[in-house]
Amino acid sequence: MRSPPTELKSFSGLDRARPELVLARTPDDVAVALERARREGRRAVPRGAGLSFGPHALGDDLALSTEALDAIDVDAASGRFTVGPGARWGAVLERLRAHDWIVPATVTTSAATVGGTLASNALSRFSPVHGKEGKSIRELTVLTPGGEMVRASREHDADLFHAAIGGWGGVGVVISATYQATRLPPRACVASTVRRHASFEVLAEALRPAASGERTVYAIVAVQRDRIRALEITSEWVEGRTLRTMLPHQPASPVRVPIEWGVNRWHAISAAFWDFTYLVYMRGADRTPFVDDLAGYTFFMDGHLRAKRAADRFGVPFRSMQQTFVVPRAADLAPFLRHASARIHGEGLDIALLDLLWLPRDEPFHLSSSRAGSGYACTFSFEGPFDTPRAARVLGALADDVESLGGRTHLVKNVFASAENLARTYRDGLDAYAAVKRRVDPDGVLESVFLRRSFPELFEPNRATGR
Repeated sequence: MRSPPTELKSFSGLDRARPELVLARTPDDVAVALERARREGRRAVPRGAGLSFGPHALGDDLALSTEALDAIDVDAASGRFTVGPGARWGAVLERLRAHDWIVPATVTTSAATVGGTLASNALSRFSPVHGKEGKSIRELTVLTPGGEMVRASREHDADLFHAAIGGWGGVGVVISATYQATRLPPRACVASTVRRHASFEVLAEALRPAASGERTVYAIVAVQRDRIRALEITSEWVEGRTLRTMLPHQPASPVRVPIEWGVNRWHAISAAFWDFTYLVYMRGADRTPFVDDLAGYTFFMDGHLRAKRAADRFGVPFRSMQQTFVVPRAADLAPFLRHASARIHGEGLDIALLDLLWLPRDEPFHLSSSRAGSGYACTFSFEGPFDTPRAARVLGALADDVESLGGRTHLVKNVFASAENLARTYRDGLDAYAAVKRRVDPDGVLESVFLRRSFPELFEPNRATGR
């Protein structure tokens, strides 16, 4: 008997779907669901925690939840560990840090699942030094829609390996993933110094990490029309010290929810908060570092998630939209940021926040935004009662602007670039991804709203089936 449709939505709330939700408790359950979908000519999308800003884990037919496949097996001596796709990163970090290990590209919320983040080839604030999540993955066990269980790695079926990581579940359902963790100092915490800047011009050079060492650099910028409040933050893992915790790295603090609500709902409060942060709270932080608990620093967005879920329970509007662009050349960074800010403000929109970090050239994961080379990841955020269609239009226009610089739109967060833009900017890997999909999913069983909307050519009969 089929289950009734279940309403699902993206984290931003901008996308919704009513698929039949299938809960897989074992790999055999996944195989049965895929065989049923193939036999009945249906379409299925793998789904984890459902925390994507866009419709990456949404489908109109079947949604296959792998949250129950959450096993974690850690080799404490080597740092190599194998996890199921439903394992939460909070639980993974807890197991790893007990033995002084970490995955450098651990995402910023403990609730995210391994299957979801490897499907996005996630980045983090340590990515400028250590790259994206895929760099730490050694092997995948992938179940194809045809029922074949494949062990894929850089040495065996490398094309499937490079398509599955960052491939949004379009070429198979990951049953397990094996990672190589990175060694931490004993009792590790994170020390961060902060430098303040009032312009974009100094950021390109500041964001390039040192050629050696473990220190990473990223920037958080508040853009208030012609006024720039930029915080350049340098962080490193250090051996246990007395904590001097930065407020954003206290996700369980009772003040986080009201602050998040106020900043999200009223731009005047957001502007005042960032003025206080820039002028008062961060004064002297270039000389006296903040020292944060490892989990608090890593999962700082848990406070935002708490606020979002509390708002949903009480029916309080809590809206957000984010899009990330990758600018390849340092010389283009400040001009692009000025141009983008002016274009957004010219549409009567306010930028809630701008996040910046440098991405090294990635491995040849087919749909990686940094596959072709290094660049600066620039994330523009909108929050509160903004005009959604207008914001989507201006972000789509900026996708074309960054293309003219040789850059592209990152496929995580919201994606408002046109399908034509994405086909051009991802052509270097898209053809290879399509070839893998034709081989392992000739009937086009695996399909999400995101993949069909962003890369419709994958689902054209002659491309998807080879017939």
